Amino acid sequence: MPSRTLRSALIAGFGCLASIHAAAAQIIPNPNMSPTPTIPPIIGIPTPTPPPTPNPAVLLKADPQLARALVRYGQNGVLSLASDRGRFQKVALQPNEVVTVVLNLSPKDYGQPADVQVLDGGAMTTSVPKPVLPATPTPFPTAGPPLAPPNSTTNATPTIPPTPTLDPSTLTETGKLMAVSLAGELVFAFKPGADVGLHRVLVVVGGNQYFLQFWRQDPSAPNNNSRMLRAY
Repeated sequence: MPSRTLRSALIAGFGCLASIHAAAAQIIPNPNMSPTPTIPPIIGIPTPTPPPTPNPAVLLKADPQLARALVRYGQNGVLSLASDRGRFQKVALQPNEVVTVVLNLSPKDYGQPADVQVLDGGAMTTSVPKPVLPATPTPFPTAGPPLAPPNSTTNATPTIPPTPTLDPSTLTETGKLMAVSLAGELVFAFKPGADVGLHRVLVVVGGNQYFLQFWRQDPSAPNNNSRMLRAY
């Protein structure tokens, strides 16, 4: 009798355990394990891109607005030309007249090659006589014996001799490769062509272009272009 009771108790205990396990399985399901998250790499501070290296050719390019031009004509006539970024005022010339052009450039152009081109007829030459300047008077000494009173002969105003002119027939060049002097100048002579109208001279230096503009007057209408600069 006791053994039957013990057996019944054991069977009842195992049954209770089975029901508890089934109930627990229904209440707390077996969760699906998520994969291990991937850790993103550490994002560092981006390396700044260095600025582009300046082009030396651009840095050395002169401002064409700094250029100046003079036109010498006759014995002592001089015209100073206004410029619009390297394009200078028109200058009226007589037929077969020869003028001297003095182009002053920026210090960045000193020693640079210069290509001079006659575009619309005419001729030029680089063999230009230099203008004759008056002699510098001798300064009076600051110490010494008394000087004789000045006389009208030795203290007269010095006269400026006329500058030699060029024969138009000697101007045969239609273009020339020159070099900007260490004083920043290009000097050449020019005469217009046979046609009435515009005659241009192009000067190319250091990537810049400079235009000298001359207008050959019509002999039958010498008073044309009254507002234009005249080199006569």
